[in-house]
Amino acid sequence: MPRYWSDYHQVERPHYNHPDSLSVDRMLAFCEKLSGLDVALLDGHFALYYPAMRRLMDVKCFVDIDRPEMLEHRTQRNLAGGYGGSAENIWHYNRGCVGPEYILYLLPTRAYADLVIPNQSGKAAERDAMIREICRAINALAK
Repeated sequence: MPRYWSDYHQVERPHYNHPDSLSVDRMLAFCEKLSGLDVALLDGHFALYYPAMRRLMDVKCFVDIDRPEMLEHRTQRNLAGGYGGSAENIWHYNRGCVGPEYILYLLPTRAYADLVIPNQSGKAAERDAMIREICRAINALAK
């Protein structure tokens, strides 16, 4: 697994924001076993990154959010979850590692999406309408 050196923390930490941090072969093998299901949802920030995983998907969605807002959400989530230390530690890591790698690895996968779901502040009604429509389509398949 790639490692991230944090000058602020003065320690080497696991680097979970890099595509090589996941066991893609195991993920792919598991997902291939699900082929008999009517509906299976794959969720994760690298869901659209790997070509072999994309080939298994009938519909590909990208949840879109502005980078500063994403970093703030992630900082608050990590702080509430009690991992990463103080708000300053978490913000430093997110700004120095998560933000740049979002641009490098995740944002480009938006191009593979069949559907882009807005998750920015002020777009809740649009997001909720899209999610309701997705749920209706899933329910129709499952019947």
